[in-house]
Amino acid sequence: RLTRLIGIEQIASVDTNSIEYYWLNANPKFWKIEDFQVGDEQTYTTHNENGNKRSRFEYFQKIKPGDLVIGYETTPTKKVLAIFEVTKGAHVDDDDGKEKITFIIQKFLPSPVSFETLKSMPELENSEVMHNNQGSLFKLTKEEYHLILNKDLSIETDLKDYSIEDAERDIFLSKEDLENIQNSL
Repeated sequence: RLTRLIGIEQIASVDTNSIEYYWLNANPKFWKIEDFQVGDEQTYTTHNENGNKRSRFEYFQKIKPGDLVIGYETTPTKKVLAIFEVTKGAHVDDDDGKEKITFIIQKFLPSPVSFETLKSMPELENSEVMHNNQGSLFKLTKEEYHLILNKDLSIETDLKDYSIEDAERDIFLSKEDLENIQNSL
């Protein structure tokens, strides 16, 4: 932790064939994913506020550096917002003595994907997180992980072009005024 804080990077050896995929629920009452930046380090406790093991505790014990995690923000947001990369599996934090996992925010999705959109995908109907979303950490298959990421890309690319004629109808400016604005931009 100290080496990371003072900017000394350690080369981590991650076997790309052993990467596991997970889904993490982030409650915005405790921390909002979008309040952080790419590269920021975050932790998540393996026990809840009352000291009880979180549901699916075995995943917290199994998760390891290099594993990739879908960052989902719960109610009221209800969207997949980011991808996290685990930097440290379950460990006791020296500062507060709590057992945690540590990860960095690897990237934000350009088009966050709603839970309802994902729930409507037949390819995800057998996914653990779609059966019971109560809990913190869920296991995903590699295929499920990539389906979610590709859904983000498809949302972005499904947008149809917005023409000058569409704008002329919608905002009541002349075509000439719109073209002047467009050329200025």
